[in-house]
Amino acid sequence: MGVYLVVLLPWRMVKTWECLMCGVCCEKFVVPLTQEEVIRLTMKYGPFVVYKGSRRPTLMRINGRCVFLKNGKCSIQEDKPKACKLWPFHVYDKPLRIEDRNLADYEFLGETYYIYLDSDCYGINQGSTPVESILPEVMSIKLGLLKDQILTTCLLYTSDAADELDGVDLGGR
Repeated sequence: MGVYLVVLLPWRMVKTWECLMCGVCCEKFVVPLTQEEVIRLTMKYGPFVVYKGSRRPTLMRINGRCVFLKNGKCSIQEDKPKACKLWPFHVYDKPLRIEDRNLADYEFLGETYYIYLDSDCYGINQGSTPVESILPEVMSIKLGLLKDQILTTCLLYTSDAADELDGVDLGGR
């Protein structure tokens, strides 16, 4: 596996974002898994879907792509790990660089977080959805308050996901 240099942009440097269903995330992003995700995915799909040779278990890759990428689309949309749901958004407790603390900071539920986007995502500055309106969903998924996606995935994938938003305050959305 080659070295992948990640360039992260503070969220305020990005005007809009939309999932273009291009599959770049499935080709470049090595997906870290929680222990619960390892158990759930191996029970449902078998042990071959998890790679345990690194510091942390990740989704298996075949020919440099996620094992679940089928015909250019995610074949486990309902079972996606949290890291997949969040990509290209990355959330941190502290700014990555002191000079972009005012460009990456975001208040959510009384706490300050620092949010960045992976510059390899083709959906950056595409579409009409302002990044700021997506961030409440990003944070709700990150903190485990929301399972299904609406704005953080291609709208072709969504169906009944809007039902889950009823119990979560998405900051005026």
